[in-house]
Amino acid sequence: MLAYKVNNRLSIGGGPNIQVYDADFATMVDSSGGARPNPATDLESRIKAINTAIGFNVGLEYQITPATRFGASYRSAIVHKFDGDVTLKGNPAVLAAVVTGLGMTGPDGRASFKINTPSIATFGLAHQATQELELYGSAMLVGWSRFRSTRVKYSNGFPTTTVDNNWNNSWYVAAGLGYQVTREVKVRTGIVYDWTPTPDNVRNPRAPNANRVYAGLGFTYQSDPSWKFDLSYAHCFFQDAPIALEGGNNLPRGTLNGNIKIDANILMAQFTFNLDKFKSPF
Repeated sequence: MLAYKVNNRLSIGGGPNIQVYDADFATMVDSSGGARPNPATDLESRIKAINTAIGFNVGLEYQITPATRFGASYRSAIVHKFDGDVTLKGNPAVLAAVVTGLGMTGPDGRASFKINTPSIATFGLAHQATQELELYGSAMLVGWSRFRSTRVKYSNGFPTTTVDNNWNNSWYVAAGLGYQVTREVKVRTGIVYDWTPTPDNVRNPRAPNANRVYAGLGFTYQSDPSWKFDLSYAHCFFQDAPIALEGGNNLPRGTLNGNIKIDANILMAQFTFNLDKFKSPF
């Protein structure tokens, strides 16, 4: 990262993102070519591949007033192109018939596919309401619309497999506050609403997304300028969401109906040590 202070109010920064994506991608595929699909004759396609790709991020912080500051950042989407090893597994008799019938070189081979990670635009505002009380607000736009259908192409003669994604861009908004209880202790709390990027017609058990609410609580302990300790906890309340898949490339044999009921707990801890402010006791 490289940052530059333009003046007493404005600072800008940016840098590259080097992302290593280690993929272990498995999906069930129809061995009948759609003619007479049957779960008993499905094959498992498992691909292992790794790819390194580069993106970038830029940001700024602006001091609007002595008590209020604004920040914004943008992280680019990153395109990963995978070329890895694939293995087809299933009933031995079915597998042998598929290999022979399609004139495949064998159940193993190479496979290629592409996955786009989303862009992220973030906006934040902090206001020092009193000497003890600070207010926060932020919003994030995640470019999940780049996460389109995943098409897997095989080198061994097996037909191309398509997994429908077709997600939408989504917003994340948050509000919170921090309160300096004592000179050493600061507490924080906040709430977040996060819209799911997954439309009802493509939601599946592989990625059971739903609209969600986060509620969090945290505290900071700092008795010396050279170090501080942060601890926080958040609970994620997911809304109940349906699975209603009606055929398509990812489900050629019919429909899949169900409901998603999930929640999550998040615990975070951080220790920060500042060499510039450290004073040796010796």
